[in-house]
Amino acid sequence: AMPTLRTYLAVMRCQELSYRGIIGVNRIRKIFEHLEDDYEAFGRPETCKPNAQATKAVVSAASKCRGNMQAIEIMEEVLQKLQKRFEETGELDYRPLDPMYTLLFSAYSKVNAENAQRCSHMVDEVLAVIAK
Repeated sequence: AMPTLRTYLAVMRCQELSYRGIIGVNRIRKIFEHLEDDYEAFGRPETCKPNAQATKAVVSAASKCRGNMQAIEIMEEVLQKLQKRFEETGELDYRPLDPMYTLLFSAYSKVNAENAQRCSHMVDEVLAVIAK
């Protein structure tokens, strides 16, 4: 039997509790990628859709990496991918959740001075996407 979204979310939550920092983020992201692969391989079943709720697990874990640019880039990537899916399909399941953007903005606020300008620019880009 194929695992359901609920199963994937439970495994992601277990990883979040077991691993901290970027290691945990990468483990959760890998599970999310398995979910995406299985969704395609099994003919896109509703019970296994890589929706906003599944993406939130990656964003939430990455947001706990206090200004880590690798984690921020992962957050940006999964949010952009989710937004693109939403725009392509119009399915509300793919619409990024507002708290995801709050987590991203919070992560931007914790970067060091070296990365502040890049993150400030990205805030403008993200706000433009939200405004659509």
